[in-house]
Amino acid sequence: MKTKLISIGNNKVIAIPPEILEQWQGIDTFEIELENNHLTIYPVNNPRYNWEEKFKQSENQEPQEILVNDHILNNWDQEEWQW
Repeated sequence: MKTKLISIGNNKVIAIPPEILEQWQGIDTFEIELENNHLTIYPVNNPRYNWEEKFKQSENQEPQEILVNDHILNNWDQEEWQW
């Protein structure tokens, strides 16, 4: 797929075709690397992308069972630790 280099002020911009942009919906940060005369562009996922929507969806769901019981007590807890 060919694209053009566009001048914007002192910068040069590569036009990314809509077919590629559709695959990157919601992503606005990218990593660019130049190695052996090849330019590689890949999206950097925002770790909090879509959290707000997921939290809203979870408000309408029943609470899930707790899978990890972190209240397991044993003698070691009582004898070795100073609380």
